[in-house]
Amino acid sequence: AGLFREMGASVKKTKKTVTPGLHKGVDALVISGPYKPFSKMEIKAIKGFIENGGRLALFLHIAPPVANLLGALGVKGTGGVLYEKENVIGGMGQNFSVVKFENHPVTEGLDGFSVYGSWGLAPANEKVKTIARTGTAAWVDHNRDYIFSAGDPTGEFGIIIAGKLGPGEFVVIGDDAVFQNRFLNDGNLKFAKSLAAWLLKKDRNAVAYLIRAD
Repeated sequence: AGLFREMGASVKKTKKTVTPGLHKGVDALVISGPYKPFSKMEIKAIKGFIENGGRLALFLHIAPPVANLLGALGVKGTGGVLYEKENVIGGMGQNFSVVKFENHPVTEGLDGFSVYGSWGLAPANEKVKTIARTGTAAWVDHNRDYIFSAGDPTGEFGIIIAGKLGPGEFVVIGDDAVFQNRFLNDGNLKFAKSLAAWLLKKDRNAVAYLIRAD
């Protein structure tokens, strides 16, 4: 929120039901760590916001509650948290640096940023693309036993997915801890500034923080 204000934007926060009227006068929408599924009406309102030229950033805390919203955006989530074997932070495989990027304004100029319990993401259609990903040896803790075991999927997984709906755009990030104040430094701070500039289209417009953490 502080970064948005530094860029001259006004910031609004809400936990209310998403309705089309909520987004009047709003240019960018941030949904962080939702714990409850969105209703069909709310998903229609969110898609309508993007289709009318808005920009959305969706951060996952856990993937299941937003499976219906992800599906509406053409994104798939993994069935568990990702673990890395490369660029691990503090010896904990679920904490790692992301260093593989594709061209997109959000990732332009990034050398890397850190995640702390990210879900994996993948495109569900050709209209969306992966713009940040793990290494090829990452794996999903499918049975949630915190160790690599038979049946845990392995490979390269998406961390950030980007897509478009009409004139609007969105990004989905697999981790909602990436911009916590204690992690907001170095590559994560650079990533935050890049994302904020993209969301605001480098203008001085309003931002709505939509937090569904209840």
